[in-house]
Amino acid sequence: MSKNNPYDGRGRILTQSGGSGCGCTKQIVERTRPYVWVPHSCALSPWNAQKFCNLLKGRKVLLIGDSTMQQTASVLMNAIQWRQGGCQKDIFCAMADTLVHRSFGSHNRGLVWTEWVAKILPDIVVISAGAHIKKDSDFDQVISEVVKDIQVLKDKNPKVTVVWKTQQPGGCFPQVTDEIWNASTWAKYPGKRYNWPLFYDRDVRVKQIMRQNAIPVIDLKMLYYRGDAHRGRHDCLHMCIPGPLDIFAVLFQNFLETSNP
Repeated sequence: MSKNNPYDGRGRILTQSGGSGCGCTKQIVERTRPYVWVPHSCALSPWNAQKFCNLLKGRKVLLIGDSTMQQTASVLMNAIQWRQGGCQKDIFCAMADTLVHRSFGSHNRGLVWTEWVAKILPDIVVISAGAHIKKDSDFDQVISEVVKDIQVLKDKNPKVTVVWKTQQPGGCFPQVTDEIWNASTWAKYPGKRYNWPLFYDRDVRVKQIMRQNAIPVIDLKMLYYRGDAHRGRHDCLHMCIPGPLDIFAVLFQNFLETSNP
């Protein structure tokens, strides 16, 4: 995916992961495979590609964000294609590292997220940002602007559904942990981090803001236990795929099933 060109589910989807999702060794993949997240407070419908496509009803989905969102989009496209759901062509991904297209200390690829919406005209939009915004004050300002943009978009087209996806945590550890890794815990790790020690506390704030503004959230909080499922010492942000990130497809299907957007 280039910074100014989106992609969809028509091609060889794993090649669209930017190389970040395909570099895990067989040993890492096999080690992460036995762990399955099961929520305690609700029951999730298992992934079914045909059911997902029936729920989608021909609507167009656009996922917008940085390379972690690129991985998320590829996971969804692959989950549909591998199980012959048939609607992977209706899933699009576009790059907007900071969503508002301003530099905050790292990459600033792509466009303003609303420009992508105007170009592609999706029915459902999934957005996220964080890895390329270094300061918390800048991140909070971005969220404030995004909430206002969503309200304007909804006023213009009430049929468009906008969903916030929480961030994908980082870390390089040999096993699944039994505690949430936050800024104080991750601070001990010296690797390349792209601000991932800040992700959890930011997610907590953003979830509250989004819910106060009636903006749905797909919460990947369970992945904060998965420091074991990343590419390795030089990349502790991108996750191995296939792997724990596959849960996004399940959560998105359940979102469609329960919210009927």
